Amino acid sequence: MNRINLRKFPYPFQSALTICSDIDGTPFKSFLEIHKFLNSDKNTSLGKGLELPIGDSFWMYDKSYLPNSAFSYFKGYSNVESDYAPIIRELIQAGIIDVMHGYGNFNLSNQFSRRLAEQAVNELDKRNLKLFTWTNHGGAENFQNIGRQSFGKGDQKDQNEYYHADLLKDYGITFYWDSEALVSNIVGQDRDNSFVEAYFNNPLFRGHKQNIKQMIKGLLSVYDALHYKLKKQYKFIWSEANSDNRLLTQDTLQDGTDLLKFKRFGHGRYDWSEDFSMLTNEHVLNKLVQKEGYLILYIHFGDRKVKTDKILTDSTIQSLKRIKEFYRSGKIWVDTTSNLLSYNRIHSNLHWSVEESEFYYLIIIDSLAENYGTHKEIEKYLAGITFIVPLDKDVKIICNNHELTYRSAIVNNHKLVYFPLKKIEWPLNI
Repeated sequence: MNRINLRKFPYPFQSALTICSDIDGTPFKSFLEIHKFLNSDKNTSLGKGLELPIGDSFWMYDKSYLPNSAFSYFKGYSNVESDYAPIIRELIQAGIIDVMHGYGNFNLSNQFSRRLAEQAVNELDKRNLKLFTWTNHGGAENFQNIGRQSFGKGDQKDQNEYYHADLLKDYGITFYWDSEALVSNIVGQDRDNSFVEAYFNNPLFRGHKQNIKQMIKGLLSVYDALHYKLKKQYKFIWSEANSDNRLLTQDTLQDGTDLLKFKRFGHGRYDWSEDFSMLTNEHVLNKLVQKEGYLILYIHFGDRKVKTDKILTDSTIQSLKRIKEFYRSGKIWVDTTSNLLSYNRIHSNLHWSVEESEFYYLIIIDSLAENYGTHKEIEKYLAGITFIVPLDKDVKIICNNHELTYRSAIVNNHKLVYFPLKKIEWPLNI
């Protein structure tokens, strides 16, 4: 029935954005202050808290003397909890830490092993700490990495010492990010785009010199796509993947494991904390809203290019405040990476039908793949899903033989029926 439609984004939003930050180079003290500012309404050294539902990544292993060290769940590469572990657990349970940025900070090829992967996954499982999103870390020295466009060996079965993709799949990792080849400068994914938009007059780049460089990259990306079709491998490991503007694509790892690969927005040279205001400038945000796209930002939010005592620059703070204005006005939905990806996956694969009676419209959602037993669990799974319905009758929604509870609003002479988004609340008394 075409009188009832599924809205692209959760009501009332017109687009979506999240900060998907890699934890490299972020001191724990800075990490806590940043998220106290982002996630709470408390007074912080950065100003009054913004109450934005933005998540972050973490490491299970790290050593303080390594380049780009941050903090970790275990001490070094041992099985001993660090002082940070209890807070990391609280933030995972709250949904604020929602991404595994690899297992850890490994800067030599012989530092990582399957044993460390098993230890990490077993600890998370034992504590019932569920994460669904993985991002690769570092370069060729990180054998833990997975995916055909990375240099990793984590999904190669013949590399028994490093192979662990099966552990990730069994643990529950659903989404992964491969490498900078999956960084796009298209403002917003899951919407129409053009070659000219990607490589000329892009809001990330100003001036003829930068635009000419982008056009050259565009031509190389076309060559790279043709090379892949012929040779089944990429010629330029760094080339930007703008031809396919989907946020999520089904991907088969080298061991046959199926995961959903997602795309991040940004640029490999502009991934420092200081670059945030440029990456989210007003032109970018307005274009995101206009084009009704998804944007997952690639950045190292806690890592300053120029090391100072100041955690975030004034321009970064102002940009965050501007994002809050877009969020509060209903223009941009802001959420954690995992929540945004989960919604996109559910929305893209939702099968539903409508039956009409004299008194109401019955929206029937096909049985969900996940074995949710109660209506409350199903409603949580459907968080954000919004239907546009005529005003002339009541609405019922059923799934797996459960009648679901929804909220509603009247907008432009239509009824919007929707399942409320998950709340992200700051859990720490600091």
